Amino acid sequence: MKKKADILINDEYKRINIWDVLRWKQSNPEFWEKNKNSIYSINKNIEDKVPMVFQTGKNNIFANSYFRFKDTNTLRDGEGYEESYQHEFFKECFSRLKILNLHFGKNNVKVYVDEANQEEIVYTSNGRKRIVDVMIQFSKAEPMIYVEKWNGKLAIEVRQTHKVDDIKIKEFKDSEIAMVEFNASKTETKWRIMENFISEEDEEKQFERVISKLNNFIAVNMLSDPISKKYFSSLRLEEEVSKNELYKKRLIYMNNEITNLKKENQNLVEEVENCRKSNGELKQKLRYIDGKYRFFKEENESIKSKFIYKLFYKNK
Repeated sequence: MKKKADILINDEYKRINIWDVLRWKQSNPEFWEKNKNSIYSINKNIEDKVPMVFQTGKNNIFANSYFRFKDTNTLRDGEGYEESYQHEFFKECFSRLKILNLHFGKNNVKVYVDEANQEEIVYTSNGRKRIVDVMIQFSKAEPMIYVEKWNGKLAIEVRQTHKVDDIKIKEFKDSEIAMVEFNASKTETKWRIMENFISEEDEEKQFERVISKLNNFIAVNMLSDPISKKYFSSLRLEEEVSKNELYKKRLIYMNNEITNLKKENQNLVEEVENCRKSNGELKQKLRYIDGKYRFFKEENESIKSKFIYKLFYKNK
């Protein structure tokens, strides 16, 4: 059963619920009789919409009324054909959220919703038609990398009785569509979801209560966490830039080393030149000392010769 549908009036689709039908039946029955056969499913794309009819609740209890597919043989790929009130309720809650504070694993991601569509049909890479409980479109997130990583698109699946099947998960991974699963099963949550209401106002209070809790944070299971081609290209670009930066730093380092070596070489050349000058000066001093040595040696020999001469010959 479904509590919401789209009605086609003047070539435009308008979202309605069972309470709208109640008002028309009570205050404008002619309008209802005229348009009751113009009810369709809430799929986003017109080509995906199928006719639906309004079904009054059992024992004429209007709060239990719902919309059903007009053709019971309508092919729905096993998805979205029949669902519980609680499942549809959470789909509506997610479609109303403006910010999704998602928590999965060790990650916290804040998604700023641009558009949310219930029961959006996705054609996977193998051509199969799949229905998404709520498809989120976004252009801002924290961290911002998730905009490119998920290509600005996130599929939300509400788990009521069964987990998302493995084939669907693989199809979404292959199609590079991010997908999370929210556990809304009665055994796992304590949302206290009521199904019977006296008025639309009472039901709306329940929406407000649950949405206020969902605004805090939403624990989900990450089923498909792809890397879009755009994000992958950005990563490759960042890697190349990082490599280039590394090469630049290495080149700067080598240039600095070459400059330092040139300075050291120049200092060594100057030291060698100074040594050469010092060596020349030392050689000159050595020649001077050697000359003086020979001079004094010759003088000494001369004095010794004269002394011996006087000592042995002059006294005879």
